[in-house]
Amino acid sequence: MTPSQAPTSRDALVLVVDDDDALRSIVKRALEGVQVAVVTSKGAVEALDVIATRPIKVVLTDITMPDMDGWQLCSLVHARYPELILGIMTGWGGSEPLRLVAHGVSFVVPKPFNVHELQAQVLALLKPTEPLVS
Repeated sequence: MTPSQAPTSRDALVLVVDDDDALRSIVKRALEGVQVAVVTSKGAVEALDVIATRPIKVVLTDITMPDMDGWQLCSLVHARYPELILGIMTGWGGSEPLRLVAHGVSFVVPKPFNVHELQAQVLALLKPTEPLVS
């Protein structure tokens, strides 16, 4: 990406992937409520197309989807775009740490989720990091 193509603050930085229209909409509105730019996808195959064409920084995906599960999506994305931050939304409780690492997942959003906690978690991930040495 050249400097002229660098994402601005309102570019699509977070991709929300879920086959549930209502949940996808709730997450989108929650993040937009704290000035996070969001694009959405109804499934994993569509998400891969979005990632290939948009300046995505964070992918937040459901696990259970009809076209490909979220674990498979995370593995593919992590292999192709290791710089992206990957998160899963799950109602199945805490996931095993080794499975998270194996699929490149950095964070988990348990369902049902608290909107304010979701917002804080994503904002922290998007916050620019400062160098350790000046």
